Amino acid sequence: AEGFDIDSNKAMANEEKETLEAIFCGSPDECIYNRSKDGFVKVCIMLGESADSSDKRQVLEIQYEEGKYPAIHPRYALIRGSWRPGKGTAKQKEMTAFLVSLPLGEPMIYE
Repeated sequence: AEGFDIDSNKAMANEEKETLEAIFCGSPDECIYNRSKDGFVKVCIMLGESADSSDKRQVLEIQYEEGKYPAIHPRYALIRGSWRPGKGTAKQKEMTAFLVSLPLGEPMIYE
């Protein structure tokens, strides 16, 4: 299918992975990449302490189809962790709207 140059997509995803690890991952448990048997990659990045002291450490979790991302949007993106009541849903909606606004064919997780 057009836009699915698997090797190019894998190379871009790998470059993005290296960038994310250099920026966000001071230790191996702060960035986790898991490949599933069904061809998806789940990325978990520890976000550290929230500026809002009532929130605990949060995790950005994104799943994308290997070889197709970034030619297609990730399957999902969410932030897991402790949220004040009502805050998490609004942030999740905001993040989803932002994600779908990003251009295809360019790394999206870093954004």
